Amino acid sequence: MKHASLRHSLKGKLLLAGMLLQTVLLLLFYLIVTEVLRESAERALKTSAKTISQSVNLSVAPYAYERRFDVLSDFFSELISESDEGLRYIVIRDEKQQVLLSVGLRGQALPVPSTDAGHAIAAGIYHVRQPVLLSGNQVGEVRFGIATGDISAVLQKMLNIALVVSIAGLVLTATVLVFFGQRLQLRLDQIMQAMQDIVGGDYARRLPEQGQDELAHLSHQFNRMVSAVETRDKKFAAVLNAAPIPMALFRLDSAGELLRIDRNLAAIRCFGRLEDFKLTHRPYASMQAKQQLMQQLAQLDALPPLEMDMILADGTRHPFMLYAESFVVDGERYTTLVAMDIFDLRETQNRLRDLNTALEQRVEERTAELADKNQALASTLSTLQQTQEKLIQSEKLSGLGRMVAGVAHELNTPLGSALTVASTMLDKQQDFEQQVSTGLRKSALQQYLSDNRQAGELLIKNIERAASLVQSFKAIATEDSAAEPGLMMLDTLLQQVMRDTQTQWQSMGVTLNIHITTGLQLTCAYQALYRVLMQLVDNALVHGLSGISAPELSVSAEMEDNPQSTAAARVHIVIADNGHGIAPQDLNRIFDPFFTTRFGQGSNGLGLHMVYNLVSGVLGGEIHAESQPGQGTKMILSLPQHTDSEA
Repeated sequence: MKHASLRHSLKGKLLLAGMLLQTVLLLLFYLIVTEVLRESAERALKTSAKTISQSVNLSVAPYAYERRFDVLSDFFSELISESDEGLRYIVIRDEKQQVLLSVGLRGQALPVPSTDAGHAIAAGIYHVRQPVLLSGNQVGEVRFGIATGDISAVLQKMLNIALVVSIAGLVLTATVLVFFGQRLQLRLDQIMQAMQDIVGGDYARRLPEQGQDELAHLSHQFNRMVSAVETRDKKFAAVLNAAPIPMALFRLDSAGELLRIDRNLAAIRCFGRLEDFKLTHRPYASMQAKQQLMQQLAQLDALPPLEMDMILADGTRHPFMLYAESFVVDGERYTTLVAMDIFDLRETQNRLRDLNTALEQRVEERTAELADKNQALASTLSTLQQTQEKLIQSEKLSGLGRMVAGVAHELNTPLGSALTVASTMLDKQQDFEQQVSTGLRKSALQQYLSDNRQAGELLIKNIERAASLVQSFKAIATEDSAAEPGLMMLDTLLQQVMRDTQTQWQSMGVTLNIHITTGLQLTCAYQALYRVLMQLVDNALVHGLSGISAPELSVSAEMEDNPQSTAAARVHIVIADNGHGIAPQDLNRIFDPFFTTRFGQGSNGLGLHMVYNLVSGVLGGEIHAESQPGQGTKMILSLPQHTDSEA
């Protein structure tokens, strides 16, 4: 494994940084120690000079006063030494600067007093000048020199020791840094080698995780990362190999030269194994086709769908549709190529093309047949329309016939009765005239008058019945549409209806159940709604409750739930009885004109027809019936709460 140079490596940088830091620290240590030692030496020298000055002053003062300088000369001669320590010379002068005593100078000029102890130590002698005091008065001065060789030697020795200690510390620091740098380099080399192994595809490579330092944690996280990469690689390989179509991963150089190829199982099964993918052109049709494809892959990030013939493992040639995407990792270009076998697709397309051709022919044939059939159908449809018009006309005539028959039947009874009475009266008139001519008796006259009165009553009754029927027919025809809408209280109208029919329902013993929302108002044609309610109540009493042991009649009215708007509000009215009910086959015919189950019994079948016309026309509402035989009948009305005047 290639190592970085020392100045570029982490070990070299740590070593240089440590040495630099240690050098700075030791240099500071040496400088501080040197300064401290110099200050200590200077203080010691000054202290020694002060002590000597005091001793000299005490010794010189008495002898100088008595002018016994010979004694002092012997005394100081004993003190003067030629060595590197102690006094080197001493000179005593009076207040007039006359030399009284000089020992140790040997004809030399008197040195200038030292101003800097440090320089004096470096020079080897410290020159001192002190006054000679007697009873507090200066009587002269003393000049002497103190040898500093011993102090300088001690100072130099201490400085040498400090320097040796600094150098030893620097060497020790370098040794420790080199030792730990080597260990760090070793562990980093392991990590780098493991990374290179991972890059080479060895995902089973792991690092040792001993220790608790940062590198141990780094090794642990590295192993986790490698495990995740290995898992993802296995998943990718599993997905790649599970793909049912051939796929390959190429590594190309900038010129399109194929350096490496990895294929999935589908590609191996389809095209076989390639011993030397650089030399063979398979599975491509030729080496030229292969090189052209590789150059396109090297130049394009995404290859447009490309159809190309390729050779299978068994030597057959199939058309394939190629798709490719390229990406760059660490300066190396990779390309994923997907090859889809479209042989079956092309075969299917050819069959579809043939099928479409045949289908177009069949469509043309069927179109011709359909045109003929459409022409025949148009002719048939025209015939059907004519037949339908005839049937509609026939139905109209039939309905008109039924209406005329109903009208004739209803009018036939009173008019026939009137004709019979008139014929009988005519016959009796002839008999009466004969009796008058032969002689009229009183009893015959009385009988004639009685018969004539009865005949007149019958004529009037039947003629009035015919006139009533004519009025009913007229009412059905006009539907009473001239009535104008007005505001009314529904409960008041229903009370009026029940009062008008009170004699009838009381005589039948009918129990009334009325449930009307208080204050419910309607805007509609009053007379039309009154006639509707009267007819429905009368119909329930006459047809529904006739012959019922415990008849009940229920009338309810309320607003319908959840109207979409105020203009769309509707009123729900129900008139129900517990009577005979209506047969299922008759339920859908009850609103037809002249439909009744009591022809010849005073019913003309026009009542409910009139109700239907008024509800759907004048009132603008709806009506329907619910009934079962033996379970009574419900007449259910749904009316708009407010009817426009144009209705």
